[in-house]
Amino acid sequence: MYRIKYFLLMLLVSLFALPAAAAEEEEFNPKETVLEHIKDSYDWHVTNLSKDKPLVIHLPVIVKSSTGFHVFCSSQFEEEPDAAGYRQGPYNLAIATKGDNAGKIVELTGEGEKRPFDISITKTVAVMFINVIILLACILLCARWYKNRKPSDEAPKGFVGFIEMLVMYVVDEIIKPGVGKGYEKYVPYLLTCFFFIFTCNVMGLMPFPPGGGNVTGNIAVTFFLALCTFVIVQFSGNKHYWKDIFWPDVPLALKAFPLIPVIEFVGIFTKPFALMIRLFANMMAGHAIAVAITCIIFIVASKAMGVFLSMSTLSVIMSVFMMCLECLVCFIQAMVFTMLSAVFIGLAKAEPEHE
Repeated sequence: MYRIKYFLLMLLVSLFALPAAAAEEEEFNPKETVLEHIKDSYDWHVTNLSKDKPLVIHLPVIVKSSTGFHVFCSSQFEEEPDAAGYRQGPYNLAIATKGDNAGKIVELTGEGEKRPFDISITKTVAVMFINVIILLACILLCARWYKNRKPSDEAPKGFVGFIEMLVMYVVDEIIKPGVGKGYEKYVPYLLTCFFFIFTCNVMGLMPFPPGGGNVTGNIAVTFFLALCTFVIVQFSGNKHYWKDIFWPDVPLALKAFPLIPVIEFVGIFTKPFALMIRLFANMMAGHAIAVAITCIIFIVASKAMGVFLSMSTLSVIMSVFMMCLECLVCFIQAMVFTMLSAVFIGLAKAEPEHE
């Protein structure tokens, strides 16, 4: 045990020396590190095996330019941009590194650059597919356990019991009170929202593949989730819901001037907009803060040993605290999105109160 402790201590000291060695080789840029983690890309950077040998997972590129559809690997783009700021690729395509289309594939023409029709498998899309496969595997595993059991059998334990606890909590404490009468037909959608967001959030905390993707911190993903809730709310609305929007119970002057109806109509769109922004902003900010705190170790790597050790220790403590907080936020954000979606559906189905 003494030798094991001694070995672990020496390993810890050598790991502390790694950031200092990296700082001597090249200047560390924390801004690029944070942005690289939270932004989308056409390849998946894992780590650097050496200074000039990065470990990158290249993803498929699928675009339709002026010359037709093209499918190729992102490895065909140059690693470094040219003088104009483009990572050159085949078919007059390139990845812009600056300007309005920074980080996007553009087609270079005689008139400048233009965006082609792009349905490429980016890092966010690849991570989302992995998360969906993991989620389906977990759910189907639980379904298989229940398929071979009777209602009178003993309650499940372990992983299946944990999933059952989450399902019952979401249904009994969030969906049923929020939607109200007739909540059963909305349970599949709302449970899907909860587990999809929760899985993506948890996998996003992993610093290495298959995790590490900022799926729920991508506004396109949160936009689609909010759009699904918006469509369900509108199709679930009864006569009382639409009457309260276009002809509410307010003085006639306010209805004739249409001040209140306009406000209520705008509220139809502000509710899903709030869902989209809340999830996107919270998850993106959480990832950015966690990475930024870790960057403190590398920023002070070239300083005096006393400063380096003290700041590195503080950074590790803060990083552990942020990761614990992020674990809690993963559940809270999934719960809040599901709860608000259930409440919005319940408000659309609410019946008028009779005196």
